Amino acid sequence: MTNGEQKWLAQALQLAIVWYNSSKRTLIKNLKTEATNTVDDTTAKLQRVLNAAARVVSNFGKYDRGLTHFRRHVLHWLDVTGRRRFRLFVQVY
Repeated sequence: MTNGEQKWLAQALQLAIVWYNSSKRTLIKNLKTEATNTVDDTTAKLQRVLNAAARVVSNFGKYDRGLTHFRRHVLHWLDVTGRRRFRLFVQVY
């Protein structure tokens, strides 16, 4: 190999490494975003089910006020995010 060919090969290799790392970062970022969106969607669905169950138990209407207070202080039910946080803290402890 000539000196010029070696320089060209080294530059091509550097460009390939930069492209690989940037596409890898982009892929990781997109996967994190998708995972977050999926968790948020699942959390919202579970929260709706929890609210519906609390309405059945308490005879609250869909638009009545005080459901959150009733769920927390009378039924002692946590929100879905609170449940996840509580379980995580218990496991860490």
